[in-house]
Amino acid sequence: MSVTRAILGVFCFVVLLNFLAVDAQKQRAVCSLPRVVGQCRALLRRYYYDSTSKACKQFNYGGCGGNGNNFVRKSDCKAACVRN
Repeated sequence: MSVTRAILGVFCFVVLLNFLAVDAQKQRAVCSLPRVVGQCRALLRRYYYDSTSKACKQFNYGGCGGNGNNFVRKSDCKAACVRN
């Protein structure tokens, strides 16, 4: 019984590591997307990752449309995209 549990534990650990690696790859892809203001006309302060300067920059988001490279807080942008 304990061997079966050990094998199951290792399997679950490998699946978790794979999930985390795929999630990190998706996040890096979001950070490489261009800044998109969106179709609407609101002036919402947001942040995007500028892959050229490798920094999070502020922009005015229109409120609809756009893409995933759109963060409410600069700290969220940095946490997702800036590599130390």
